[in-house]
Amino acid sequence: MRLRDKRQELSLRSICIILLFFAGMLYNSAYSQDTLHVHNNIIVPAGEVMHIEPGTVVLFHGYFHISVAGSLIAAGTHDQPILFTVADTTGLYDTHVASGGWNGIRFDTTEQDELPTPSWLSYCTFEFSKASGQDFQNGGAISLEGEKDVTIQNCTFRFNVAYRKGGAIYILENNALITQSHFYQNSAANRESELYAYGGAIYTDASRSTVSWCRFEFNHANGMGGAINLERSHVTLFNNIIQHNDAPLGGGIGIIRTESASVLSNSLITHNTSMFFGGGIAIIDAAMTIANCNILNNYAGYGGGLYFNEESKPKFFNTIIRGNRVYPDTLQQVFIFDGLSAPDFYHCNIEGGQEAFQGPGQDEYSGAYVNNMDADPLFADPANQDFQLMDDSPCIDSGYEQSEILGIHHLDLAHNPRFSGARIDMGAFEFQDPYNYFRLTLSTQGQGTTEPGEGEYILREGAEILLQAYPAEGWVFDHWVTTHGVFNEPVVEFELDQDVDAVAVFQFQTAIFHQLKDYPGVWPNPVTDLLQIRLPAEMDNKEVLIELREQCGRIVKAQLHYIAENPFFIPFDFSKLKKGVYILIIHEGKYEGKVFKIVK
Repeated sequence: MRLRDKRQELSLRSICIILLFFAGMLYNSAYSQDTLHVHNNIIVPAGEVMHIEPGTVVLFHGYFHISVAGSLIAAGTHDQPILFTVADTTGLYDTHVASGGWNGIRFDTTEQDELPTPSWLSYCTFEFSKASGQDFQNGGAISLEGEKDVTIQNCTFRFNVAYRKGGAIYILENNALITQSHFYQNSAANRESELYAYGGAIYTDASRSTVSWCRFEFNHANGMGGAINLERSHVTLFNNIIQHNDAPLGGGIGIIRTESASVLSNSLITHNTSMFFGGGIAIIDAAMTIANCNILNNYAGYGGGLYFNEESKPKFFNTIIRGNRVYPDTLQQVFIFDGLSAPDFYHCNIEGGQEAFQGPGQDEYSGAYVNNMDADPLFADPANQDFQLMDDSPCIDSGYEQSEILGIHHLDLAHNPRFSGARIDMGAFEFQDPYNYFRLTLSTQGQGTTEPGEGEYILREGAEILLQAYPAEGWVFDHWVTTHGVFNEPVVEFELDQDVDAVAVFQFQTAIFHQLKDYPGVWPNPVTDLLQIRLPAEMDNKEVLIELREQCGRIVKAQLHYIAENPFFIPFDFSKLKKGVYILIIHEGKYEGKVFKIVK
């Protein structure tokens, strides 16, 4: 009986070994390359390039790292990604000990005359990597320091940890490009009561990196910046999704000690949490531009959506800030801790408006609050995270008129054109307007006003345009000069089918002009650029010679015109002539030798 039990035990063990063998073969065949087993640190010297082929599994058998002084090319593909992982994860989340994970990829600066070949990481998965308190401390999976040209694209970072900064990636004085990547359950954490960790997924310091088209989910820091933390940096962030991240300060994003001209745009920041301040974003001693973002349904102790402290003065444009709450369950979008913090809000949709701002600094709030609204944005399906705008949303065509100069990325979060319609929309998604739009530009010559007023208007194709001209006292309306032609009546109507410039021309009302309406006239006089010459109706179908002479008699220019309209207006360009007194002479019929003295 014992013998049979032992045979059964051996048989089961054999079966397990066989199953493990085949499981290993399936694991490797899925990547179509042999596993690269790492039993020691790997050094890539300056001037050398390490290539890792598509489909490779880089399996670390201990707490080892790859140090790159030269270059690293790990270019996987969609069908053959590269996996960096570890054999044993016991103790991974204890960042005080050097065990439980591999030790990341360290891009180091080198003393050499030329920068190395750029490094490229694409379609790679980095998991179970660790920077403990006993070694690098920063950058759980990747550390980038100094002038290294590194691109990270279509990569996944999951379950990586760091003792101090950057659970997945740490960036110091580096301008890396990180795009189309996924950051999931990375953390920067330790047990020290006075030592805060920053950037659950990414931490940047003195960096000009770009982070775009990335997704950050369930990352954590026990200090600041659950997903991303920026410090002294000019990082450009656009078209990112930042959701379900957590930190005591800045559940989604932390921005500290940063005076940046860079832009955070077209991003969705939702369902992030903070034990203390700033569920969506916490901004401390910092300023940057935040445009066309959705900051929604975040949660914190104070400042469910946004938190400002220590003279922070960021600028918000075209951003929807709604549904953010604070403990235990109260709507609160904005919390301003100090009176010297003055965030500006332009063309934003903020639930509760400025009156609902909270914090000790609210009473002394001195920021700009311009053209904002508090209205249901009418999202397509917010329950299922579809925050595109319905066609009757008040956020459509309601953004800042000069948003083109802000540096907002040209595609929205759904890869649609960012600028569609009469003006940019609010939020991370642009409603795709099916209509064409044209420009109507109104101006005056002489003294008078128009309705609509002077300026530039963007209007939908087919709009019915009604222009009206009103002369100032002592002046009379004379005619409209438009793209559609010259009109003698003060009221003009047409359908907009192209860009249109329209000038309302007013003439100074003298006794002579008033009595002799059909007499030739010129205006304005003095002139700066364009002189208008009015020829009366009786000159129809005749040729008229107009001469312009200096006072000494020298001809400056002469123009021959055939009068085909009634009355006829001739623009005479003075813009390139020097200042002085000129003589304008009209030659025709009974007006032969008619002279006007013109002053420029």
